[in-house]
Amino acid sequence: MVETRNKRLSPFRRINRFLSRNYLNVFSAILLLASLFYFVQVQRQREATLSNHPELFADGDLVTVSRVIDGDEIRVKNDNGSTRVRLLGIKSFDSTERDFLLAEYGKVAVDFLSEEVLQQQVQIKIIDKQVDDEGRLLAKVMFGEGLERDLAEAMVANGLTLVYTKYSFPLMNQYLDVQEQAKQNKEGLWQNQRVSARAESMLKLWSAERNDG
Repeated sequence: MVETRNKRLSPFRRINRFLSRNYLNVFSAILLLASLFYFVQVQRQREATLSNHPELFADGDLVTVSRVIDGDEIRVKNDNGSTRVRLLGIKSFDSTERDFLLAEYGKVAVDFLSEEVLQQQVQIKIIDKQVDDEGRLLAKVMFGEGLERDLAEAMVANGLTLVYTKYSFPLMNQYLDVQEQAKQNKEGLWQNQRVSARAESMLKLWSAERNDG
């Protein structure tokens, strides 16, 4: 009899019953996520107030990565100062996305950057020195032994980020070939059907915006 009544419960009542039995766990999870979101926002606001001097950096400079800001942005420094660097040609999922699955892939990109280049010496390659509307220096970053690996390309190859096709850049076709290979091999984000579908829609949107421009 009890089993029959349970089966007849409306979805709304079943959700209420679940919440009443697990409210502490649910509340704790919400509180943790809210705290994480607040922490990230505070860190970004703090980052925005730091001095930013892209004019102190030139093509081929050896610099130290002092901070990983996001999955496609770092802060670098030399003896004269520091600047924010936007990795040219890629765009990662935001680690504060409301969609927790997409946010998780954003965090994976941040973790990769932290592991590979944080507090390490890298070389910045600047083609036609550009600064975006947030004051970030747009650059290719070379890392690893001998500084022979392209950081953005490595992230694309591992399925950690997308080729940002909204704006043309010299290595776009090369990056797109690498991205297609990552897609075929189901690397990183390409192994999840929902995330890869979102990625495909973003790529189509960026391509359309580039063509319209």
